[in-house]
Amino acid sequence: MILDILLNIKLKSPLNKDKMKVMKNEILFVYNSNKHEDKKALGYVKTMQHHKVKEFDVQKDIFTELQLLEIAQKLGASPEILMDKTSDIFKQNFKGKDLSTSDIPTVLRENTDLISTPILIYHDRAKILASGYELIKDDMDEKHIKVKDSVSDGEK
Repeated sequence: MILDILLNIKLKSPLNKDKMKVMKNEILFVYNSNKHEDKKALGYVKTMQHHKVKEFDVQKDIFTELQLLEIAQKLGASPEILMDKTSDIFKQNFKGKDLSTSDIPTVLRENTDLISTPILIYHDRAKILASGYELIKDDMDEKHIKVKDSVSDGEK
């Protein structure tokens, strides 16, 4: 029993504040290694050429409540958006329950499989991905913007 507790403490530790800090050329990629689609998306994000990728697996680390609120703020929404309402845990334990905005970060911290993943966190915004294919589109858009900027700089 004590060994299980110690292993859990070692394997699930709060996210380091430096890891949460995302610079302009970086992405914090939040995923669940128990989900096949998330692992596929991780493969796509690793191929992105214009960003340094920081990985965060909800099965190995945990967010603090404040960090979850910061992600919701970057998404421009309430913390409820971070809840995966299609998960079995949600359906069995939380469906039909009225959770307050202040309760949700605690519930998510304690039930990391409830966090909607994958999430891309940029320095100034965040995005919950419906599919890993969105990463390819984002990377292509980023390349287009850079090419467009360099053309306009050359025209000046």
